[in-house]
Amino acid sequence: MKKYQKTRRGNYVLGKKNEFWISYNPAPAFYGEPETALCFPGNDGLTTFWILKGDWRDEYARIVDKGLEACKKFYNSQEKEHRAPFSMKDI
Repeated sequence: MKKYQKTRRGNYVLGKKNEFWISYNPAPAFYGEPETALCFPGNDGLTTFWILKGDWRDEYARIVDKGLEACKKFYNSQEKEHRAPFSMKDI
């Protein structure tokens, strides 16, 4: 399974910044509970964040090599865990 790298901010990242990546934050300041984000460049050139409540690192690590579309499909399959309004759907 792929390994996450801890950043100086305290979150854990898996993937390539110029394509897409998974970011796990064990205790975000706003919510105080874990969240896992699928991050990728949006149509406007800014980073889009699709955020799930909880720790989904293992699930994403198993599919990350299948590409962004596989990760989006997984995210969409977990609709009850979407962290709205902070999840920004790509338009």
